Amino acid sequence: MGAGLHGLRAAAVAVGALLFLALFHAPLLRDPGAALFRGSGDGLKNYFAFSYHLKHDSSYMQFEGMNHPFGEQIGYVDAQPALVNVVKLASNVFPDLQDEGVAIINLAVLLGLLLTAVSLYLLLSHFGIHWAYAGLGGIALMALSPQVLRMEAAHHGLTYGWTIVLPVLYYLRVRNNDDPWRPALIGALLMLLGLYLHPYTGMIALCLLGVAVLLDRPLRLLVGERRRVLAIAVLLLLPAILFLLFQGITDHHVGRTDKPLGFFDYRADRHSVLTPYPGYRSPLSQALVPLDGPQEFEGTTYLGLGALLAAGVLLLVLLLARVRPALLDRNAPSWPRQLTLLIIGGLVLLAFAVGAPFSAAKGWLPW
Repeated sequence: MGAGLHGLRAAAVAVGALLFLALFHAPLLRDPGAALFRGSGDGLKNYFAFSYHLKHDSSYMQFEGMNHPFGEQIGYVDAQPALVNVVKLASNVFPDLQDEGVAIINLAVLLGLLLTAVSLYLLLSHFGIHWAYAGLGGIALMALSPQVLRMEAAHHGLTYGWTIVLPVLYYLRVRNNDDPWRPALIGALLMLLGLYLHPYTGMIALCLLGVAVLLDRPLRLLVGERRRVLAIAVLLLLPAILFLLFQGITDHHVGRTDKPLGFFDYRADRHSVLTPYPGYRSPLSQALVPLDGPQEFEGTTYLGLGALLAAGVLLLVLLLARVRPALLDRNAPSWPRQLTLLIIGGLVLLAFAVGAPFSAAKGWLPW
């Protein structure tokens, strides 16, 4: 496929995603600074931290708007350092930007959703799915992603699904391209950007790919494709090293807790994995998964009714294929092995989200 045609199709998906977003957020697209996604709790704090840093802070990596007179390192107040510092730098030329913190955040969230849809389209296209289905799937997955609910809490940095999807796409390009270095460096840059928009999404991408790499026949790769293995190592390790190094240099505050406070209070459970957050549940979901109970918003990890049904169908097909191999169409496209590894990586992260194998009080891996 020509690059021009591929670009036109990606642009068509972007337009489709924009029209979809306009159904729900047209007022904010017309006037991005007109409202807050949430004006209390974490939402108010996140808007304040971004806007205060943009206009008042005297340095790029220290936040002086709380904990006076000590301040705080900018990464700990959810101010999206990669975004706010680019805008802060630009405000030296365009000073009016200092008063547009709310509008900049809202636009970044909405355009981030659009970019998530396009990146999902690119990922699905990589696996050979027809571009129209990949485009519709990208928009649907963007809309149904648990990250979208973060808008309601104004956890702005956690809404950027593209910070997870694009590193995965560039990892696959490293695995499949003749020259792995260009996608490796782009993927590393994207992962570093994700870490400095919100460390959680950057760590999700890093851990997801880390599991996939460990399962991807590393010894065979090491023998036959050392250059590719080195490129994968750069993709995964370079952003992590740079992030930790820069955090160490810029964070001079002492007294950080050595225990993950809140981890056991805000983890996922069977309710948040198998059912959507209360208020979003359909009668079909209630009928197929008759599971009711309290759900922690911070632990929302709903897999989606379609994904759960598809998993059931896939398991049934695999079982039938073992019993009656003739039922399989030998000419049908094979299931991509890389996709299997990514699913396994996702399941490992899901186990971590529900707290396994850790325990607050007992177990072989306590604090």
